[in-house]
Amino acid sequence: MNITNVNLSPSIGVTRICFNKRRRSLLAMPQKLLQHKHCITCGKAITVSQDFCSEECETDHRQLLSKKRRQLLFLWVGAVAILIIVAFISFSG
Repeated sequence: MNITNVNLSPSIGVTRICFNKRRRSLLAMPQKLLQHKHCITCGKAITVSQDFCSEECETDHRQLLSKKRRQLLFLWVGAVAILIIVAFISFSG
């Protein structure tokens, strides 16, 4: 059996693809993964002690969170305003 190995990611060692010449197909052979996690913003592999891969990703994430908080605040204020208007109209008539 003739098998040629190609390591696609030598720094992380995620997957090795083997081409079986006899069957003319690609076989995925999993390797042991190093301890890592992924950046919250972009998804790059980072060390376990980090949360973001760069300062840019961290600022982007913080801006996104503040935008979501602002949208939620506007939603709540709008819902309360609508309830007050409905209550005022129903009790005045």
